[in-house]
Amino acid sequence: MGLRRAEIAGLSVEDLHQNRGFDSLRIVRKGGRRDALAIHPNVAQRIRAYLEAAGHTDDLDGPMFRPLSHNRKRQETRRYMDPDAIDRVLRKHSAAIGLTRGYSAHSMRATFITTALENGARSMTCNAPPATQSPAPPSSTTGAAIIRRSRPVFLPLTKKPGV
Repeated sequence: MGLRRAEIAGLSVEDLHQNRGFDSLRIVRKGGRRDALAIHPNVAQRIRAYLEAAGHTDDLDGPMFRPLSHNRKRQETRRYMDPDAIDRVLRKHSAAIGLTRGYSAHSMRATFITTALENGARSMTCNAPPATQSPAPPSSTTGAAIIRRSRPVFLPLTKKPGV
């Protein structure tokens, strides 16, 4: 549940696939555990549209999300986006719609997990340990600690004509 920035940054184009008829992403979780995550069809459609617009739909083993600028460095264009850049992009777009303080990729992930727990998701689903580790108590970013610390993230919903 709730992808980390590094998990998003590490996606390859081929990680978007069909699993038993459902659009899914192959994720490498913290600790190296591999997972398949079903995603909403609208999310899959938007990722495919992004890949088409970016021009790297056919580069299956290449990074799904790539940096737009080279930061004045001569770097290879076929490289993975830095996880910190994901946070900067999110903060930029949050500020553009009037959310100026307290919003980050981590806070939105924490809110997602909290909301899932409040709506009946099992705690183990939100805090599943890697297969190589023994179960440990929840960290400060899951469960009750999130409910105490996090503030809800409400983004305005925009409807497209005809939807």
